[in-house]
Amino acid sequence: ENYEIYYENGTVEIYQRAVYIVIGSGEFVYDGEAHSVSTWESKVFEDEEREYYAIVDGHTVNAKDVPSFTNVNETKEGNNVFTIDILNGEEVVTENYDIYYS
Repeated sequence: ENYEIYYENGTVEIYQRAVYIVIGSGEFVYDGEAHSVSTWESKVFEDEEREYYAIVDGHTVNAKDVPSFTNVNETKEGNNVFTIDILNGEEVVTENYDIYYS
């Protein structure tokens, strides 16, 4: 009663988690069948620009748009390109990550 109280609210900021994803490679002998490699790994390191973290424990990864290859002429370095979705249970939480691919 004897006081007039004013509040100044604070701010909480949460930044995207930087992750560095290395797309897998594979080798196959021609057999007329389509082959694909959907493996990946997350590298944890720090460079001059940022620190890269592992994906949060308990989150899972789904590879999207994984290409397949059948013929020798489709072979070239860097041709295995796909993206990932990161999930927390059934919820897609990819937007919480800043993903760099290699």
